[in-house]
Amino acid sequence: MKPMGTATSFVPALRWTRLPDARLRGDVLDRDIAGCPPSFSVVSAAALCCLLLLLGFASGARAFPGSEEAFQEAQPGITYQAGTRLRIPDTDWSFVVPNGWKSNRSEDSPMPFVYSEPGKALGMVFPMVDATRDSIREQLSQPLSLLHGLSFVPSGTEVETAHTMGRSFQSEELVGRALAVFGPEQACVLYFLMGPADEASDYDATLERLAASTRFGTQNPNQASSAPSRSVEAEGDMVTIMAGTFLRGSLPGDGDPDEEPQRVLYLDGFRLDRQEVTNRRYRAFLQATGHRTPEHCCDPSYNLWNGYEIDASRLDHPVVNVDWHDAEAFCRWDGKRLPREAEWERAARGTHGRRFPWSDLWDRTRANGASYWANQDLLTVEAAKAWWAEEGAALLNQEEAHGLATLPEQALPLGATPEGLVHLAGNVWEWVADWYDPAYYAVAPERNPPGPASGEYKVLRGGSWLNHQAFLRGAVRDGSRPTMRNHGTGFRCAQDLTVTP
Repeated sequence: MKPMGTATSFVPALRWTRLPDARLRGDVLDRDIAGCPPSFSVVSAAALCCLLLLLGFASGARAFPGSEEAFQEAQPGITYQAGTRLRIPDTDWSFVVPNGWKSNRSEDSPMPFVYSEPGKALGMVFPMVDATRDSIREQLSQPLSLLHGLSFVPSGTEVETAHTMGRSFQSEELVGRALAVFGPEQACVLYFLMGPADEASDYDATLERLAASTRFGTQNPNQASSAPSRSVEAEGDMVTIMAGTFLRGSLPGDGDPDEEPQRVLYLDGFRLDRQEVTNRRYRAFLQATGHRTPEHCCDPSYNLWNGYEIDASRLDHPVVNVDWHDAEAFCRWDGKRLPREAEWERAARGTHGRRFPWSDLWDRTRANGASYWANQDLLTVEAAKAWWAEEGAALLNQEEAHGLATLPEQALPLGATPEGLVHLAGNVWEWVADWYDPAYYAVAPERNPPGPASGEYKVLRGGSWLNHQAFLRGAVRDGSRPTMRNHGTGFRCAQDLTVTP
């Protein structure tokens, strides 16, 4: 098995440039905005040409309670013309709808406010109540994949031109600039984004992805009502990933050596199980085929099955104690196959190589790992092991835990990808089809890499409930003998798009 605990870095390597046209009214250009905001190219999954957008914000946001300037209380379902000053409910903040934009907020939208011009640009305003300036600064200063370029502006400042930006890019993902304005115990973020959403359906989907991928302030990130909306036809349904290019691997210093080099690859379209295979689905397989019952390799106390039955409380948890051959047999019985390693990474990281399934920003409440159970960030392998040995042991000894800390698929909905795939970070390691070769990324073909022809170990991806966050990055690779079974390993299945579901 590949040595554990070698992940080294938590900050993606970015190229930093200064935006030339951040002009503020008055003498307010101080250390809060003197930094250079990040800018880097984003690889497209489908776009074949560069799109040049010039976006100017002629008016912006201010935050001074008691302003005599007239404003409207923003209401759901109403479209506001450019130049209208709106107040954010439950705060002392108001802002002017930027020139050339319309403001729209629907009754059932999980987003506070949306400024929209379909096919060209998106903007959002997030109220942040009961949050200190430093805590918000800490959140927003992270290198988010959906938040490129951040300026901090002192409270009480009226922004004349926040950003003027002309940049070519190829992207199906969202690219944007953000302006944060702070008050004593409040904060408001103007969040401007661009993306090639030419059709109404694409535009709606973009808004949904934005809502799923950006959560700040005191909002509970795991309320089911805030999860990405997606119709679920049946348990074990699949998500379609369309053909296109994506960014695979990590830059030097941003991960383990076996994640290098970082390259742009092309994949044909495929489908992937939305969730890990559950005990419920695996029970049906056992009863239909007589396949062996999952058993822990070394410790019978982790064996959950009694013949072909399992405790009802665990039916919707991922099946564990399955080796690679068990996983391959189930997928074949189900008319599917194990995903290729490249497919798994495309699903977890999107087209531009985000760090975690939801964004570049780590959030322990979105992934079932050691930090989730400890309710603190455990930054090393040693810290995670120590916590499980001391405090975590009591959790695992609970009768309903059965010695496991897996979660059912309904848990942690905001850990999903924009497409709605869940638990690609944590819960259980997932077998994929490929043999493990630490040097394979350097020699893999650029189109549909099949993985090495042979090997000693099979690849595992995603990390488990036992691991700290370095192992929950979407780029992390691990490998183990195909006969290995333990209480932190499961799988999900894939399918070619040419196969009718």
